[in-house]
Amino acid sequence: MTFRIQSQKAIINILLLNFIIGLISIEAQSISLDSSNLPIVIINTNGKTILNEPKITASMKVIYNGAGQVNRLNSSKFHYDNDIEIEIRGNSSQFYPQKQYGFETKDKITKEDLKVALCDLPNEEDWILYAPYNDISLMRNVMTYHLWSQMGHYAPRTKFCELILNNEYQGIYILTESIKTGNDRVDVANLKTSDTTGLELTGGYIVKIDKKNNASDSSFVSKIRSTNNQLINWLYHDPSSDKIHVKQKNYIRNYIDTVEQIISSSNFADPVNGYRKYISVKSFIDYFLITEFSRNIDAYKASSFFYKEKKDSIGGKGQLKAGPVWDYNFAFGNASFCSGGLSTGWMYDGCVPATLPTPVMWRKLLQDPTYLNDIKCRYTELRKTVLDTQTLFKYLDSYFLDTLDNAQKRHYTKWKILGTNPGNFNAYIAMSYPDEIRRVKNWIKSRLHWMDLNLGGVCLTNVDNIIADNALISIEPNPGNGIFRVTFTNSMPDNGILSVLDLQGRQLIKIKINENELQYNIDLFDKASGIYILQIITTKLLATETLLKM
Repeated sequence: MTFRIQSQKAIINILLLNFIIGLISIEAQSISLDSSNLPIVIINTNGKTILNEPKITASMKVIYNGAGQVNRLNSSKFHYDNDIEIEIRGNSSQFYPQKQYGFETKDKITKEDLKVALCDLPNEEDWILYAPYNDISLMRNVMTYHLWSQMGHYAPRTKFCELILNNEYQGIYILTESIKTGNDRVDVANLKTSDTTGLELTGGYIVKIDKKNNASDSSFVSKIRSTNNQLINWLYHDPSSDKIHVKQKNYIRNYIDTVEQIISSSNFADPVNGYRKYISVKSFIDYFLITEFSRNIDAYKASSFFYKEKKDSIGGKGQLKAGPVWDYNFAFGNASFCSGGLSTGWMYDGCVPATLPTPVMWRKLLQDPTYLNDIKCRYTELRKTVLDTQTLFKYLDSYFLDTLDNAQKRHYTKWKILGTNPGNFNAYIAMSYPDEIRRVKNWIKSRLHWMDLNLGGVCLTNVDNIIADNALISIEPNPGNGIFRVTFTNSMPDNGILSVLDLQGRQLIKIKINENELQYNIDLFDKASGIYILQIITTKLLATETLLKM
């Protein structure tokens, strides 16, 4: 185990060294900004240096005349003109020339938090200025958050802007909502320090799987090791480490321990006491699909957020939900490591070599045929709407090529990184902004085609559950180690097909059902031990059931 931990650190150090070397030759250029179709954010630190910690007080002005309007730097009309408290944020991104910032809006007189609707985003005081330095398309985070929202979940809202810091142009930034509880953020109960008993203790919580940014970050280690036997860190996010009560820590830690242990158990798919009792299946399925579609190399193991609602006396389940999505800058074929440039393969198995541990629960859930079939149905639905290829292309063309056309030229005049590989992390070197957008579109098309062919499960509509009290068939033995006998018990079958599929949806056995035959033998002697799917399709019946080969 000591060897694995040292290897993991060595891999990260090598990547970090390559990253720093890749930045040495990149120089920023001075550029003037007169007007923009994007909001213009002007920050003055009054001679102070912005640090990682603590925040410093600065002044901020925002010139924004509304969507579709031109914003001029010499304007005397300000959308926002007040104080902020600002700090540098991020992990490896702190080494980028274009820094990322977190800030709180403040009243310059009272020094209190000031909730404002910045650039048409809902009222709040906690914000992120995200720098898309290593994402030549500028769009990976924005598009992912948009898709997650279209799938029916809260995602951080965003607004492209251009930043001037201490009279120097800094390029395109993305004003982004920070992840926190609130009516217009993650809409769960605001957990107070005094909420330590009864239903009040049950929510809401936001936690995440991630690296520890600071030694002071409070966390706990999963009782279930990763896919390659590494330890997994869970961090308290909201309430934060310095505000969460010890009883609240114990509650959410014990709840997550329960979830992971149940999913890792042999009877994890029990319909009453299995995983469905504790997690929001819809959110987990959607999180799986958007993560695998984008092929995010940080998938499941970094910036992986979950939140838990409060139970209530009128039936609220208080389940654990996956999301919101966060930090997808290395997704959609952008990363040179972890096979990130490929459009094939699954991310739930983790990377080789592994830089961070991947939880086993994502792989284990796929062993439940019902869950896998639910994924297939949801994916089939999304391919007609949110993940329709042409819909995605139109979104990219209209939103990014049109909206960012002029601003991206200034951005890449400031940051001379077109035709380079900033940080030595990128899988592709784009010679122009349109070139990068074309490549992303080609990658998306290829990725969706691969998923169409390789996503397992069977989506059957109007399915009758034939294994019930008045069963139409029996399966004996099940579990079994070779021959499974399928017998129609209550009536003669119609003509149709009996199939056996593996968990990837591949047909292994196909038997014709004749209306005069009641019994059929399924031979799995030469198949590996595991779960298989029995599928019966006749003129009157669509049904699936699980076969367990010992």
